[in-house]
Amino acid sequence: MKYKYIIKEDIIGRIATNFVFKINEIKGSIYITNTNKLSCNAKSLIGVLSLHMKKGEEIEVLILDTDDYMSIKKIFKEIGDEI
Repeated sequence: MKYKYIIKEDIIGRIATNFVFKINEIKGSIYITNTNKLSCNAKSLIGVLSLHMKKGEEIEVLILDTDDYMSIKKIFKEIGDEI
């Protein structure tokens, strides 16, 4: 499944760490692609930080190998608004 979000605030430091910690509790593969078409594994702190996600930026989330969509959407709702 693919979802799109608009980031609420810059994803740096503690925000990124907390986000990755929560995502790692979910089984399956989750990938984030930003507007520059850079992509990373959402379970990787270095990957998430490398995307330089800024407030107002649109991201696309790709969820594979899991049926736990509601938990994933709840975690992403903390950092952005679904569009």
